[in-house]
Amino acid sequence: STGNANDGDGVRVDGTSNTIGGLTALDRNIIAGNDSATSDNDEGILLRGDNNQVLGNWIGIDGTGAALLNDDDGVDVEAAVGTVIRNNVIAGNRNDGIVIDGGTGSGSTIIQGNRIGVNAAGTLVANGDSGIRIESGSTDNVIGGIAAGDGNVIAGNGRDGITLVGGATDRNRIRGNSIYGNVELGFDIDNDGVNLGVNRDGTFNAGSANNGIDVPWIDAASLAGGTLTVAGYVGNTPASPTFANVTVDFYRADPDGTGWGEG
Repeated sequence: STGNANDGDGVRVDGTSNTIGGLTALDRNIIAGNDSATSDNDEGILLRGDNNQVLGNWIGIDGTGAALLNDDDGVDVEAAVGTVIRNNVIAGNRNDGIVIDGGTGSGSTIIQGNRIGVNAAGTLVANGDSGIRIESGSTDNVIGGIAAGDGNVIAGNGRDGITLVGGATDRNRIRGNSIYGNVELGFDIDNDGVNLGVNRDGTFNAGSANNGIDVPWIDAASLAGGTLTVAGYVGNTPASPTFANVTVDFYRADPDGTGWGEG
């Protein structure tokens, strides 16, 4: 219970090549209810070291799957490269489910197979802010994937499913996730809402995340004889007028309050 909380982080790692939890139920830690009355150190897990793994834990919920919040983020990757976060339930935390702090040089984090904002039974247990937040300057992170078991479920969070803060935030691969039921956008580049892009609304921000590449559009779709034909647009930037070898993923998007839906 919160009355027995640690007065700080649940787990703090200041070294390299450590593993928290494991991929069986017997290896699971429940890391929840941590709350410092004297500082901002209230993370479920704080990582300050390279090549650490967080596997199979329940972070921010109790043994029944109900919220027992950590008073900050579920997992904070701070000054850490090569972190693996896999097969965890990260839900019910006061702020973000996972934060990757670019200002401290964190990057090359792999986030796969997690439930973020939803417990193991599929019940929404919101993190108060975004499910995942990648800060400016953090590069080469992987969220999800197209192999079996790599995709994350990111649902029901109090802000975006995934927030990618602008600046020098590049080369982050986000594929194969199920994102739904979040209060704001499923995926927000630059943390500033929907921007239609240079060729759709005449604006261009050279310093933005994704190198200013526009949001993609589907202009038309038709089904004939079992063949689906899709026509659309993947935006360019003034500095990069053409793309080669582009891969486009398609997701079903359910309507939501933003009018844009989540995939």
